[in-house]
Amino acid sequence: MACKNSVQSIAEKLANVFKIVIPGAPKIPPQLLSIGGELRPGLNKEIITSRIISSFSQIGLKNGPAPDGSQNVMEGYTALVVDKLVDALCLEAKVDVSMPIASLSIVSNGANAGGPVVSQGTNIMPSSGTAVIQ
Repeated sequence: MACKNSVQSIAEKLANVFKIVIPGAPKIPPQLLSIGGELRPGLNKEIITSRIISSFSQIGLKNGPAPDGSQNVMEGYTALVVDKLVDALCLEAKVDVSMPIASLSIVSNGANAGGPVVSQGTNIMPSSGTAVIQ
């Protein structure tokens, strides 16, 4: 019986871990996203690697070549990890986007034999799309 209680106790603790809500990134207003998104430079492996390596001293790691003049293994490892992560994000990641009902405004102008025609509307169904990370 003690074993069953222990297993049950562990299972309950694991279940509670998954109930912890981790807050996501703050939502960016659409107006800011449309302007700011175009200004972002995209992912750059060299810049990311450089930023990480320049932070080594904050956690006690040495920068630059090893004492014998060979390449710093940690710097090489960091460059390799960043290279593979950026490649995976840019070549394999998929971003799904969604536009809720009434989020798109539609305006059209035209003419026919009866004269000018103007129509307005909105999307009546949720819309979705796919994007890529650059």
